[in-house]
Amino acid sequence: MPTNFHVPYELRMRYLTRKNEELEICRAQLAQHELDAVKTLAHQMRGNAVSFNFPLLEQLGILLEKCIECEDIEGAKVLVDDVQLAINGFIQRLEKSELQMK
Repeated sequence: MPTNFHVPYELRMRYLTRKNEELEICRAQLAQHELDAVKTLAHQMRGNAVSFNFPLLEQLGILLEKCIECEDIEGAKVLVDDVQLAINGFIQRLEKSELQMK
């Protein structure tokens, strides 16, 4: 899927906000070794990130899903942190871009 299409600012921000909320759930589930729920969230992120023009999140979702399949909880925790950093960066860039357009 091409990554040069337009997705409205509001939809992209709503998506990132939802992913942030899901990351908190992932952290709690990883702490309790509830891997099926984390795998589902990773799979969903992998599947819909490109629709919002975030191919990096798709790739991180793929890696997170693989960690869960291998039962690599520590690796999954690191990837959740990486996803958080990516989301924070996307939010900052989107906010900056939106301000420049006004």
